[in-house]
Amino acid sequence: GHITVDKKRTGKLFYWLFEAWEKSDHAPLVVWLNGGPACTSMDGLFLENGPFKLEADLKVSVNPHSWSKVAHVIYIDQPVGTGLSYTTSNVYPRNDGDVNRHLLEFFDGLLALHPFLQGREVFLTGESHAGHYLPSLAQALVLRADKQRDQRPPPNEVVAVGGVAIGNGWFDPFHQYGVAEFAHGQGLISSGQVTALKERELKCRAKLTAGTYMSPLCWDL
Repeated sequence: GHITVDKKRTGKLFYWLFEAWEKSDHAPLVVWLNGGPACTSMDGLFLENGPFKLEADLKVSVNPHSWSKVAHVIYIDQPVGTGLSYTTSNVYPRNDGDVNRHLLEFFDGLLALHPFLQGREVFLTGESHAGHYLPSLAQALVLRADKQRDQRPPPNEVVAVGGVAIGNGWFDPFHQYGVAEFAHGQGLISSGQVTALKERELKCRAKLTAGTYMSPLCWDL
């Protein structure tokens, strides 16, 4: 379904929630985000750790290794404009604060809609650009929970972050664009190519230092 995430009620985040196969009062809530930015989390659902697996012939089978065997797992398309999430106002998040505000609104709506999730530990997981989203979101949730605990009664259900797990995380572009040494170690490129790529990497870092983040120099690396 969709949950409204902005004050103008024009932005809606799409999610797909799967209850744990093994019923337990202690089953945590696991949140999965794909990266991109703006890559649908349905990738994770159907190609990685979801209860269903999309086969090469486009048939759907049951994934016996699904994370939902032991946890309630939710896949979220975010930010708005990603996958099946949308906005009717053409206003999109422009920074971490915007993204976090939308996700905090999302959690409030989610717990109100599915009360059985209230009081459970939440584990934030994902890959690639989620390596940027998840630490920021975890911090926002923890800071808000600290403020809410000081209020009586708390304005919203407190979301208790149990942990964060990041695969192939994209969190440090200054150091992560350059993969020449790794490629050389795998026997994919020559030492001369390493030198040429290192020179490009220096130019990329100069762009980043100057605040230019949308640079073909870096993307080519």
